[in-house]
Amino acid sequence: MTVFADSSAVVKLYADEAGHEEMRSLGPVAVAQLARVEVPSAFWRKCRLGELAAEHAQVLAGAFEEDFYGTDQEVPRFAVIATTVSILDDAARLCAVHGLGAYDAVQLAAALAVRQADPQCSSMAAFDMSLRVAAAAEGLERARRVLALQSLDADWVGGRRCRCGGRRCGCGGLGRHEGLVPLVE
Repeated sequence: MTVFADSSAVVKLYADEAGHEEMRSLGPVAVAQLARVEVPSAFWRKCRLGELAAEHAQVLAGAFEEDFYGTDQEVPRFAVIATTVSILDDAARLCAVHGLGAYDAVQLAAALAVRQADPQCSSMAAFDMSLRVAAAAEGLERARRVLALQSLDADWVGGRRCRCGGRRCGCGGLGRHEGLVPLVE
């Protein structure tokens, strides 16, 4: 079965961060066309923050591009979902219904389009709490082997913005980065 992965999950195919083993164990992966921009952007952001050397960011971006487009010897790793007018219309609806940001709404709309085309693809891998909550509300399951980071604080309310500057940090919007625990479904 194919799993739809948003860009936060795709980054873990390349960068050794929490959840990378689980992501690398998944089979076929579908991604939104938007990942073409979001994934390399994440590598270069890590570089700007001093978490990754520029030459390593370049290597990771290059490896992603080879997987995205394929090479003379290899077919593309991902099934890329084109950003159509229909997906953008659905994304606009998802912004209103779930309070998602524009790019997360496009990711979710692409995942829903994949599920509509292939009902066997009913799982989404994402590491952003508000996107996971919205995906579940839309009937998508969390990919079984994907590590989910949640805060120990049980009163997290889906959709609240993180007070640490809006980073996708796994803190559940609470802005506290200590005490994060891995939960495996």
